[in-house]
Amino acid sequence: PLSDWPQTLKTSVNIALNADIPIVMLWGKDGILIYNDAYAGFAGGRHPEILGAKAVDAWPEVADFNRRVIKEGLAGRTLSFHDQELTLNRGRGPEQVWMNLNYSPINDEDGDNAGIFAVVIETTELIQAEKKQREAEAIARSEREKLDYIFDFSPAYIALLTGPKHVYTFANHQYKKLVGGRDIIGKPVAKALKELVGTGIIEMLDQVYLTGEPYIGNEMEIDIDRTGTGKVQPGIFNFVFQPIKSNGQEISGIYIHAVEVTEQVKARKEIAESKRMFDALFDSNVVAIAIADTKGNILESNRTFLRLFGYTRNDLKKGLTSVMLNTPESNAATHLIYESLAETGEAEPTERRYKRKDGTEFPGLVGAAMIPESKDKFITFILDLSEIERLKEVNKAKDEFVAIASHQLRTPATSVKQYLGVLIDELVGPLSPRQLDYLKTANEANERQLNIINDLLKTAQIDTGGYKLSIKRTDMGKLVSKVLAQHSQVLESRKQTFDFEPPQGLYARIDPSEVSVCIANIIENASKYSPEGTKIKLKLESAGRKIKLTIKDQGVGIAKEDQDKIFDKFTRIKNDMSDTVSGNGLGLYWVKRIVDLHQGSISLNSQIGKGTSFILQLPA
Repeated sequence: PLSDWPQTLKTSVNIALNADIPIVMLWGKDGILIYNDAYAGFAGGRHPEILGAKAVDAWPEVADFNRRVIKEGLAGRTLSFHDQELTLNRGRGPEQVWMNLNYSPINDEDGDNAGIFAVVIETTELIQAEKKQREAEAIARSEREKLDYIFDFSPAYIALLTGPKHVYTFANHQYKKLVGGRDIIGKPVAKALKELVGTGIIEMLDQVYLTGEPYIGNEMEIDIDRTGTGKVQPGIFNFVFQPIKSNGQEISGIYIHAVEVTEQVKARKEIAESKRMFDALFDSNVVAIAIADTKGNILESNRTFLRLFGYTRNDLKKGLTSVMLNTPESNAATHLIYESLAETGEAEPTERRYKRKDGTEFPGLVGAAMIPESKDKFITFILDLSEIERLKEVNKAKDEFVAIASHQLRTPATSVKQYLGVLIDELVGPLSPRQLDYLKTANEANERQLNIINDLLKTAQIDTGGYKLSIKRTDMGKLVSKVLAQHSQVLESRKQTFDFEPPQGLYARIDPSEVSVCIANIIENASKYSPEGTKIKLKLESAGRKIKLTIKDQGVGIAKEDQDKIFDKFTRIKNDMSDTVSGNGLGLYWVKRIVDLHQGSISLNSQIGKGTSFILQLPA
């Protein structure tokens, strides 16, 4: 009964009942629970069942903890636990709780330890809130680190400014590198980058900070001290000054994101200039040039092409096709060109007839090559052979015309070669891979036509008596060896070899330059008309007052009926390999005329399928 309670217990209970915080007494060696209303709230669904119960029975889930408390308290010791984590069942099942616990012994009238006075402050909500805050802060820190990493290793120049003075609070690696590694963090832009003062940049930042409107700069020229030495260097930049708003309203700073486009702008201007030069070169070429597709549509052409066929630029826009340019007899030749383009990517120059807008016909020499990276577009070059064909029938008049016409064609073709070389070597600026491929295609086609023009010119000069030799006493062994060395790679690519033992002391009175070309021509023919894996044999010997050179191949051979006309002008002999070998029918004609000018001779022995031997005799 209450009357039997010690006065100290009554006093302690009175204190507890008047307190607003949870207080519980553990009385006696069993730790009988006596508590206030605040503790009842803490106990939850376990109240009032646990009032007056033994501590270990009231909270069986923490019985060991309470035994320790009772033992220590009755021994006169105080205990204090801060944010003690325990698992309690307060009528809602087991739950984790955190508490600040303070235990003090209660003495009876005799001064003995009779119980324990406990103050219980639950900190579960605070602990959980702190935990959530730490987790949120960890997530925020992780995201910030990710963002810093992204910013720092971004190829763009990124910086953050704060306040109306635009003080740097962050600059990524690229930005710091741009400004020469200067210490800019914590400094206003005007002091950190003094070279920007007076350029309008500071005023742009002021405007962004004042209005809250972003500023976008496009290809602006800005001088920057890139080395930190005070020496500025020009640059062209695209950039954004983006205002940063605090609480969604107040401007607190500016985000800078910039990219240097100096090289891109420079390259674009150079490409535009290169294109202008290419277009001018394309349109002013004396050779008719057109871009077409394999369906026969003419997509683009130069002025020479339109003049040659009698059409206008407006006709081209409306639509020109190969059918409109072909004669009925030349349709088959057109199909062969398309087949060659499909198989090899190019079509060797061939003669065929064309039709103008007014219905008149003319002969033309046409070559073509596929445009790189295109499956159906090609570039074609057409040389008008009208006058050349007419002059075939009049020997001397024709030869004179060919000499004049060839010279006139060679000069612009040589100029075209030089200009193409300048562009290909990128002496006027870098080119894109596609532009380079276009120019190389044009250069190769121009080179082939230049070779044809040179052959025509040389032939005409010889025929009109205008060709002069430069006679020198020449070591023939060395000359032949030099020619073979120049052709070794070609022979190697065809898996062919040559057999030649240069003799000592064999000299001839010749023009070494022209005879070298003659020998090269015969060797080239021997290689082109021989299968892979074959051998070309050369023998140089003295023959009285002549030097005799025999060149023997293992090729397709020349039929008996064709051997008499092999040295005729514009003659190409039909054989098993002639369809795959290019030529204009002037090579051997020119070789014979050069040999004749030396008062020498050239002959041949040949059998179909067993090869051909050319015998050259020149004055010793």
